[in-house]
Amino acid sequence: MALLAIGLAIATYGSVLWAGNAFSWSGNHATIAIAGSLASVGLLSVVLGMAGWRAGFVAFLAVVLALTAGTSAMVPAGMHVNGRVGSSTWTPTSVTASAGDPYQLGIGEGVLDLTALPTQSLPSAANPVTIPAYVGLGDLKVLVPPGLRVLVAGHVGLGAIVLPADTDGRTQGGSDISRSAQFGNGTPEVVVKAGVGIGQLTVVKE
Repeated sequence: MALLAIGLAIATYGSVLWAGNAFSWSGNHATIAIAGSLASVGLLSVVLGMAGWRAGFVAFLAVVLALTAGTSAMVPAGMHVNGRVGSSTWTPTSVTASAGDPYQLGIGEGVLDLTALPTQSLPSAANPVTIPAYVGLGDLKVLVPPGLRVLVAGHVGLGAIVLPADTDGRTQGGSDISRSAQFGNGTPEVVVKAGVGIGQLTVVKE
């Protein structure tokens, strides 16, 4: 029965996850799949009880799935923690109009330093460069140099965003926070898409 419960949970998880991706369901597909596995194992427990069997490992598996589903449901939507763990400083020296370098950190502290970005190599303002930077769990800091027209579009799943305009020490925190800051006059030459799953995003004007 233990092997049957494990196989049933895995089969249900894979089937529901596939269906969510195939039919573009709304919500976190992994959480829905775990809930589906919990439902199937729970149904198996009911059948075993009606047949006079002890749940045993099946009940333990149901408790584990329930805790996993609850934890997964509390994770902000869109958060992913795949990638390096530690601290990283990214200092781009050149970018192209088609795409910037994707800077990503799973867990830790990331710094996107734009001070070494020469304005002469940038394309026209009509076609700004997009630079994505993301930290799954931790802190992300964006350093903006003077003389560069930059738009920082930030999003934090759970935490806070600190902008240079927050001179009174107040920060805007909570869940699903989006804030933007533009530096320089005119159309931005660079657009930074900065994201943090859980943690803090800080934008600093050099």
